[in-house]
Amino acid sequence: MIRQMKDFCEFGKNSNGSWVRYANGLQMCWVQHVAGSVAVNNAWGSNYYGLVTAPNFPQVFIEVPTITCVPMNDGGTSGCWTMVRGEPTTIKWMDYYCLRSTVATFNVIAHLTAIGRWK
Repeated sequence: MIRQMKDFCEFGKNSNGSWVRYANGLQMCWVQHVAGSVAVNNAWGSNYYGLVTAPNFPQVFIEVPTITCVPMNDGGTSGCWTMVRGEPTTIKWMDYYCLRSTVATFNVIAHLTAIGRWK
């Protein structure tokens, strides 16, 4: 269903990402999180992990939102999959682990999305 623009409140972008807010209280935030060089060298069974600290949301939520974290390849041969660490809050994406089957240090990039309520 397409809604009229009267239901739209605001949108914007800052150093922590982008957001859109709707009059009914729905808020969506997203960011391409470039974590920089991460050492994936902590043993966990037959795999290895490295911790990535996530940024704050570009706008706060009034309750903990639903979040996705999709790792991206940095353009090289290295890649990882992610696993969340702890719980997100109303002000911050959750930190996450990069997991892989071999030890490596590489640039971690992930697309983070959060959907919840702002009012």
